[in-house]
Amino acid sequence: MCAAGAEKTQAQWIAENEALRARLEEAEATLDAIRRGEVDAILVAGPAGDQIYTLTDADRIYRTLIEEMNEGALTVAGDGMILYANRRFADMVNAPLTSVIGGSLHRWIAPESQTALVALLSPHVQARRRTELTLAASSGAQIPVMLSASQLTVDSAADIYCVVVSDLSGPGGSGGAGC
Repeated sequence: MCAAGAEKTQAQWIAENEALRARLEEAEATLDAIRRGEVDAILVAGPAGDQIYTLTDADRIYRTLIEEMNEGALTVAGDGMILYANRRFADMVNAPLTSVIGGSLHRWIAPESQTALVALLSPHVQARRRTELTLAASSGAQIPVMLSASQLTVDSAADIYCVVVSDLSGPGGSGGAGC
């Protein structure tokens, strides 16, 4: 910094400009690396000092969010195979999570709602969609739900969907307790 009242010389302006340009290039390179998925941690300056956030931290927060939400959350292949399900969905269909994952979503959909499920998981309709249908729990209960689906872009697989299942049967739902 210059003393009060002193003017910066041309050399000082050039040096400051070069330092700022170097910081800008570093920031742009960091943003590009984040966009390309090449970064596994980021340093964030805050009022309590610098804090490092890693992908492990972000993954833990994401998993907690998905596992503790009031809705069922699924990752489903285009043929209906359940690749992932949270505990809430297993509670809705009154089944152990181990019998849900790897099984077919069609198993948990009432016969009169099968056509709606097939349409929901069709790659020929809009990217984000939703429909009301009925779950058929293992207890025999029929649960009205809203299924919302978004097609995921996964490098190695086509026709993978993120599905959120919202219980429409009223407060607390009929499939078990949420968070």
